[in-house]
Amino acid sequence: MIRRYFGKQSVTTLMEGSSRGSKSGRRKQGQQLLGSLAGKMWPLLLLVAFLLSPRARAGQIIGGREARPHSRPYMAYIQIRSPVGIKVCGGFLVREDFVMTAAHCLGSQINVILGAHNIRTLESTQQRIPVLRSIPHPGYSQQNKRNDIMLLQGDSGGPLVCSNVAQGVVSYGDRMGTPPAVFTRISSFLPWIRRTMRRFQEWRPE
Repeated sequence: MIRRYFGKQSVTTLMEGSSRGSKSGRRKQGQQLLGSLAGKMWPLLLLVAFLLSPRARAGQIIGGREARPHSRPYMAYIQIRSPVGIKVCGGFLVREDFVMTAAHCLGSQINVILGAHNIRTLESTQQRIPVLRSIPHPGYSQQNKRNDIMLLQGDSGGPLVCSNVAQGVVSYGDRMGTPPAVFTRISSFLPWIRRTMRRFQEWRPE
């Protein structure tokens, strides 16, 4: 049985249920919470994931305020190596072995950083995980940013409880976060998300 984690420690995912109980029970709870993305809107927990626009600066807070350290442990900082150099994106952990981000964040080498509060500081809580598989939506268009959503797969780990609800990921917008901003609606892609995670749920590196 593989006991390696998506990172050095157990991590909190956005869509999983309790870490107690059987694996099938945890998966069922995670699927139920994933389904709630389609219609259940929690007033104080609206948009929990931001993806940095290619023009945004790493480490900037756009249109918000600093969160309590490690209060959003499912938030991911993503570093991408591409032909034009290093770029950064944001994302969130949707299952113990999957991070969701935008398809425009695709690159030849991707690392996910979890457990970070200040990305400019090397914190003991930070985990750097290389991505093993990038799965952009098959209908993604680089020209008009349609279907701008992607799943990144790493090794599996143990989920903890987190009941926040995500609604969208940033596709593009103004550098300083002023309107209008274009978001990819997650609920529209639930069938693809489920199919993709089901397809690769048994895949593990040797």
